[in-house]
Amino acid sequence: MVLSVESLITMAINVQSFGLNDRSTARIHRAGTAAIAGAIALALSLLGHDAARVMGIDGNIDTPGTLGFFLSYATLTVGWGLLFVGSLGFAWMAFRSGDRLLKAGVSLVSLGLGGTTLGFGFAALVGLVGRGDLAMIGELIGAPSMMLVFTIGSLVTGVALVRSKIVSRTIAWLMVATGPAMLLGALVVPVGIGLDLLLFAGPLCAAWILIGRELLATNTTTTEPDAVTA
Repeated sequence: MVLSVESLITMAINVQSFGLNDRSTARIHRAGTAAIAGAIALALSLLGHDAARVMGIDGNIDTPGTLGFFLSYATLTVGWGLLFVGSLGFAWMAFRSGDRLLKAGVSLVSLGLGGTTLGFGFAALVGLVGRGDLAMIGELIGAPSMMLVFTIGSLVTGVALVRSKIVSRTIAWLMVATGPAMLLGALVVPVGIGLDLLLFAGPLCAAWILIGRELLATNTTTTEPDAVTA
């Protein structure tokens, strides 16, 4: 499965699409912007969910077919979708490195982000057209993609980054922490407002903001695949 995912990502970021020229640099920079915007959008969306819980109106956003339900899933779709776009730029760095473990990890990350976006996007769409009863189909796609494929991919990617030193060790360890923190955050939701958000989104959003910054600083005409960033 990993090999097939790698093939898909290779097609998405091949030399024709991301050649060593100014246009490819601009595309990598757009991916970096998307990664940062996605992390911020996801954090704001989750913050809105916590605010709804504080105000006691979270039932409105959890009810399929309501406007609140649609807005909830629409904002999540935007956040995860932007992270998916950012992951394609990150995949460019990974595939250029030649590190097989890193390529496998980033492939899983992109696959998980893509599945999460599709699942939540489907839930938002059926909610918009008044078919909230079908939202569970989106959940069956989005939840496993997010909590299984993406978290495993983040862990593998983080371990590979610690070893390869392609990016800063801060990014590497944040990627390692992303999966466990998300799982722990999901478990402590009933415990208290804010703690679940800090755990679930903290390492994840911080990692992708820093990844976005790395992509924005990338010049495809000069950057070497084994370069170590500060």
